[in-house]
Amino acid sequence: MTGNGDPQGIWLFDDQRNIDETRHWPFDPARVGHDPDGSMPRLLAAQVAKLKLDRAVVWSGTCHSAAVSRVFVEGDIVLTFGAVTRATACVLPPETSLALAWLDAGAAALLAPIAANHGFAVSLEEEFALQWGASLGAAVKSSWDDVCLQARGAPHLILPVAGAAFEEGEPIMQGGGANRLLIGDPTLQPFRATPRVGESVEIVPRGGGSAGVDGTVRFDVIVRWEEQFHYGFWDLYGLDRARDGRVFARIDLTKLVPDGAAREVSATVAVVDAAGKSLPFVCSGVQAEEFHGERWLHLQANAPRKFVERSAIVATFSVTFAADQRSTTPSNR
Repeated sequence: MTGNGDPQGIWLFDDQRNIDETRHWPFDPARVGHDPDGSMPRLLAAQVAKLKLDRAVVWSGTCHSAAVSRVFVEGDIVLTFGAVTRATACVLPPETSLALAWLDAGAAALLAPIAANHGFAVSLEEEFALQWGASLGAAVKSSWDDVCLQARGAPHLILPVAGAAFEEGEPIMQGGGANRLLIGDPTLQPFRATPRVGESVEIVPRGGGSAGVDGTVRFDVIVRWEEQFHYGFWDLYGLDRARDGRVFARIDLTKLVPDGAAREVSATVAVVDAAGKSLPFVCSGVQAEEFHGERWLHLQANAPRKFVERSAIVATFSVTFAADQRSTTPSNR
């Protein structure tokens, strides 16, 4: 259940009005939701609370729709909350909260943003939950993982905080992804793992399939996408707008790379179309992850979106896990 909106409602009016400064007023808690002529209709919390959701899992991309009390008033909701010059905290009356209304209506869980967001994040999380049979906690974590990968780590992620002037340098999509959260049981697994039709991943060991004398492990990850829509083709949280098409993979390392010594991972990529013609992809992400005893490898390659959108491609990532020799020296143990 989603659409442009704010913590109180889903907008039924043109969101382009938000950039018309003649319709803005200075933020004042008493004027939140000010609409004397009824020109900005919204689906409000009171209407949502009347639904009978029967323990549904609710996904929302509506901006700020996970707010249950404190709201960060920002530029995306100036039409209904008023204009501010810095991130400003506002206390939301509980009876006007969309999030609480969904829960009152019987939702078992809510995955939604605490501030600004993009609705496409909903599709990414839903597909992740279905493809992997993942828990709801892992589904929302997949957004944070994606943000972290595209931001090249936390030091490069710029987010505004309450009371601070707006950061002109904040990547708005990355900030929106970091706003995603779960209200509910993070261990709940509502879906069976459902592999996506038209996508496959094959792992081909190199060098005999075992670690070399020096402990190095090499393998290829071959990602095949048929000519159809692929949910992750748009690099939503990336910063390279010239190469905002992507192909990616998430690989279980448990049986591929022995646990233990620290390792350095690297990868190259070669991508071809259905006719075998080379495409101008660059390897933009290779990151190993360890989380709660699980180990994963995230791979990504980027190109102009026209080479990915509804296209048949084969991407071959050549991966090398080299033993980190520094981890075995006495001085660095």
